[in-house]
Amino acid sequence: MQIEVPDQTVRDVEALLAERGENGDVSQFVDRTLQRAVFFETVREVKRQNAGVDANELDRLIDEAVEAVRTDQRRMTPRANGA
Repeated sequence: MQIEVPDQTVRDVEALLAERGENGDVSQFVDRTLQRAVFFETVREVKRQNAGVDANELDRLIDEAVEAVRTDQRRMTPRANGA
């Protein structure tokens, strides 16, 4: 897939990256920027969907989910000492 970006925007991004001492790869910059945008849009949507949920109940559900994942990880990860 190709995304068209105006030449001036490409030059502006290249100048910004050069100013920061970064590589200057506009494609990587665009990719990182879009990934952040998708992340923040997802966060906004989750917050919107959970706006009516009691904060304490939400904390409890999160704690349960985290503990379940940690338990699964402990079962799947072999111990360092081979036991």
